[in-house]
Amino acid sequence: MTIVVEMTWQRRRSRFNHDWLKNQYLLSFGKCVNVLAGKVQDPEFDRERFLRRVVREWEQRGGEGLALGQDYESAMSPAVFFETTALRNCSPDTLVWLRPLIHELWKVRCDAGQHAQAVIDAANDTHAAFEMLKAAVEGDRTESDETLADRFNGFADCCQRLSQAISRLESTVRVI
Repeated sequence: MTIVVEMTWQRRRSRFNHDWLKNQYLLSFGKCVNVLAGKVQDPEFDRERFLRRVVREWEQRGGEGLALGQDYESAMSPAVFFETTALRNCSPDTLVWLRPLIHELWKVRCDAGQHAQAVIDAANDTHAAFEMLKAAVEGDRTESDETLADRFNGFADCCQRLSQAISRLESTVRVI
């Protein structure tokens, strides 16, 4: 059962971080940043439509980054092997102490708790930057392009830090 959870976690990590956040979402930001900063003139570029899309996509998918950090330890600990391999045949008395020992040893050797917390912190920071951007996009439009660009850049930077934090998580169950 847990190996299925672990493989699901790996797919979730790949789909969110690699497929969507890095290679779709963040890549689409470049043009908008340049237009907002006045570096590029593009009369065809619909800033409002682009920013609404950015907001809508993050509202739909942003929580996945936080969930990856929250689920990391339970999905990727070598303690999962006690549910799927020959280790599941250990006596209940042995499981009581051995499974938590393996999990704690893994956490210490891999800094798993710190890496998971870094993802959670980055996801929370990204959400806060998103809320500031969303307020500017959906507000009364009194903010200057420069202020909007600053908020957009702050959000993009947070997305980048979230992606980097997720990339530091183990992608396979590590045998210790």
